[in-house]
Amino acid sequence: MRSYWLPVLLSSELPDPDCQPVRVRHLGEKLVAFRDTSGTVGLLDEFCPHRRASLVLGRNEEGGLRCVYHGWKFDTSGACIDLPSEPPTSSFKQRVRTKSYPCIEAGGAIWAYLGEGEPPAPPAFEWMAVRPEQRFVSKRLLECNWAQALEGDIDSSHASILHSRLNPADYAEFEGARELLYFDGDRYPRYEVFDTDFGMTMAARRNAEPGSHYWRGAQYIMPIFVMIAPFDDPLPQMNMWVPMDDGNTMVWALHWHPDRNLTQDELERRGSNLYFHCTQFEDGTSEAGSSWIPKANSRNDYLADAEVQRTKMYSGIEPLWCQDKAVQESMGTITDRVHEHLAPSDLAISRWRQKILATVENPVQLEELPGRDPQTHRVRPPHFVAPENADWRSRMEEESRIA
Repeated sequence: MRSYWLPVLLSSELPDPDCQPVRVRHLGEKLVAFRDTSGTVGLLDEFCPHRRASLVLGRNEEGGLRCVYHGWKFDTSGACIDLPSEPPTSSFKQRVRTKSYPCIEAGGAIWAYLGEGEPPAPPAFEWMAVRPEQRFVSKRLLECNWAQALEGDIDSSHASILHSRLNPADYAEFEGARELLYFDGDRYPRYEVFDTDFGMTMAARRNAEPGSHYWRGAQYIMPIFVMIAPFDDPLPQMNMWVPMDDGNTMVWALHWHPDRNLTQDELERRGSNLYFHCTQFEDGTSEAGSSWIPKANSRNDYLADAEVQRTKMYSGIEPLWCQDKAVQESMGTITDRVHEHLAPSDLAISRWRQKILATVENPVQLEELPGRDPQTHRVRPPHFVAPENADWRSRMEEESRIA
């Protein structure tokens, strides 16, 4: 994880120079982010190296973050630049530093590198290069381990069950009704999985019209990024499963269009809280509170409705994103995989686990890690209907790459 640039905040969470600092929990560390007077973002150890008071309480002023306990002040590099509790002639501040991590801003997000040595070139996902009007971004807290959550994105079979409607006629309201009916009509997809220079491509095959197959691709980009094919409109999607610690994950959901602004209908659909984006939070507003806890969560049984489950939806939970949240958190904070029984339809999950474990257990040079080179980020998640005897893999690879 520390060998890659990973997102930590929306740029809008630090809106102005010298604004209030923000607490960040990331890769098991307690950190504080701030935007200094010049607009530069710093990411420091949350706790002042003097007496370990929290710098989240600090004064962000005149080019640095100052601890309110004794006034020790640190710049974005972690250097102590003022030490008012010592005599002006003291050189002690020159011996004091706090832990800091490099940050960049791109695509409306703040990214941090927590690894050793020089960081790689910045990420270059397609959505990062478009104008803000061409993308929709949301965040939500998931109270479980990142891995059991990410696996939902590479598990196409659950979409035919967990996300299904009881009456197939209900799919008529969606632009992608034909594809959704393929999901309903063929609930046991056959998988093809192959390694790539960015991670893995996973292709799920379902029966379509007689003599044809519906192929649906997902791109796994090391270490936490998954692109899934569009469902009911032409917008590709990426989810970023960012580990806050072993038992909490910040989920970033993104949709974008490479060539135009999103339409009003596309924006309203994503802002509705019903599909892939959480837009209603526990604080009762449509804007996120400091915790990003969704209004529907484990404390209220995800607002599940027994009548809806009997008459309309398989799960009884209306927001699509919340259906995933419910089952992922229900496994426990970190599920005990010893008790699992993986089936043939779990091929992508098995292969993904093998890849992650092999990467951890057999270290390679940093530059050899899949997905670390931003040139490999130029991919999309394809889906298409093709004749049974078609060369689906060539088409999948061709439609995956962005020129």
